[in-house]
Amino acid sequence: EHIRDEDDPWRLVRLKSADGKYLIAVGQEIEYREDLAMDIVEEFMLPWVTGFAFLLLAIVGLTYIEFRPLKKLARQIKRRQADDLTPISTEKAPVEVLPLLKAMNHIFSKIEALLGRERSFISDSAHELRTPLTALKIQLEIAQMAKDDEQLRTQTLDKLAKGLERAEHLVEQLLALSRLEANNGHYDNQEILNWPDIIQQLIDEYTPNAAKKDIRFIKRISSGQAPFSTGNHILAAMLLRNLIDNAVKYSPTGATVTILTGGGELAVINSGETVDEPVLQRLSERFFRPAGQKETGSGLGLAIVERIAGIYNCRLSFANTAEGFKATIHKS
Repeated sequence: EHIRDEDDPWRLVRLKSADGKYLIAVGQEIEYREDLAMDIVEEFMLPWVTGFAFLLLAIVGLTYIEFRPLKKLARQIKRRQADDLTPISTEKAPVEVLPLLKAMNHIFSKIEALLGRERSFISDSAHELRTPLTALKIQLEIAQMAKDDEQLRTQTLDKLAKGLERAEHLVEQLLALSRLEANNGHYDNQEILNWPDIIQQLIDEYTPNAAKKDIRFIKRISSGQAPFSTGNHILAAMLLRNLIDNAVKYSPTGATVTILTGGGELAVINSGETVDEPVLQRLSERFFRPAGQKETGSGLGLAIVERIAGIYNCRLSFANTAEGFKATIHKS
């Protein structure tokens, strides 16, 4: 309010005395109060605001400097070709990003290995498919040329049927191996496997073919667990099926095929058969077939067995024993 003879406004506080006879008033000029408040702000707040501004600038500058290596790394990765999987140099990299770079290089190496396997698989598959397709084409041409020769036509059609069966088996094996590589070990591994039942089912399945060569099966279940007791039932059956298929196919007439499990092993033994030591080392290679084989095959069965075994941290090994040739799955 305004006081008489004063142009500037004042702020007054009034209070009555205890006896009520007097009115006590205390006043202060508004302009003085404002000047005092500004002085306090300038004295205490201005240095703090200025310091905060410098601190903020310093943080921004340091952040920019520290993140320059990451930006440089991002530019290097962006400029890379899609097929460039060489490791990223870690010589001048900041300590903070070294774990990230090492993890990226590890991923690059895994991707490079996967792509290498895929390229090799495609190349080998194309080569292996070309042979049966060429044979089928030749047999078809012979059947067309047979005309009225019923015997020749019948023989040619029989060979054509066998060729188609072989091509079908090869494609099935290729697809199985391709699925194994594509899934890269990501399967439902929580299913409890009943190995005695799986063994019996496969024996029943192969008994008709085995009977043609007078081959008999022996099932031997010993104490202890198989190399893996939980996993994907389809993969487990595929693993054992390929081992039994090889045993029946390459065993001589009158042989015995023994399937045993327990003691941390799963093994198939075919009597009357031995394999040379140099060949033993290559049996699980893709498309490898020893020279002089009369039986048809794709050379992929044992490669599939080894791949499935690897999914469950197991190993495939071969040996010539007193009982015969033995293929064994056991823990790595």
